[in-house]
Amino acid sequence: MGASSLDCVLTSFVTAHPYDIKGSLWFTLTQEAIPENSNVTITFTSGTTQIDVPYSTAGSSSNSFTGIDYGNDVWVHDGKVTWYVYLPGGKTGQTLDYTNVVVEDTLGGDPTYQQTVLSGTFSLEHATKLNSAGTWPIWETASTRLYTVTPSGSNTFTFTAPKLAAGGWWRLVYDVKVSPTAYKGTVSNTAKTSWDTQKQMSTTHSEVYVDAGGTGSGEAR
Repeated sequence: MGASSLDCVLTSFVTAHPYDIKGSLWFTLTQEAIPENSNVTITFTSGTTQIDVPYSTAGSSSNSFTGIDYGNDVWVHDGKVTWYVYLPGGKTGQTLDYTNVVVEDTLGGDPTYQQTVLSGTFSLEHATKLNSAGTWPIWETASTRLYTVTPSGSNTFTFTAPKLAAGGWWRLVYDVKVSPTAYKGTVSNTAKTSWDTQKQMSTTHSEVYVDAGGTGSGEAR
């Protein structure tokens, strides 16, 4: 691998913050033509400081994906929140059709903050194969004819689908707006789900939210 550089610029949220906040930078280094089960040394240079870091390369691993449990998850990014509700599926996906699926989804909120579903962002996604590493499904947007979504106010909706076919995995995806704009705290979501052969089950997920972002650039040659 030739010389590489990575430049990061902190936003004013960090540089002007009244407290001495700090964090960590994580990135993935991919290097080709390195033998399996060998040791290599990568040199990092920052200004006049040079650090040599030893790495051990592992051998090829088999498919590490074991399936998806029922649950919900969240992605907080650039002052926006994307929620996911996952229906359960094993290593090769669902073994049976899920019929008459009902998901009752309620966004968390209290006197300090509210979440509002952003119109036009809802989608049902389906995957029938894994990525090349065999670690996670490759999701694709499913037809809107497969389901209906009935809102109840700005923070609750009911998803219904007559049939979600066996083979592969299914998830619900949508974006929300968090208010007030300067809110810093925890956001949460609760999803209650059932289908013909499954009594209603509930899952709740919470995540720290901060309306902040950053920019970065890099080059490799």
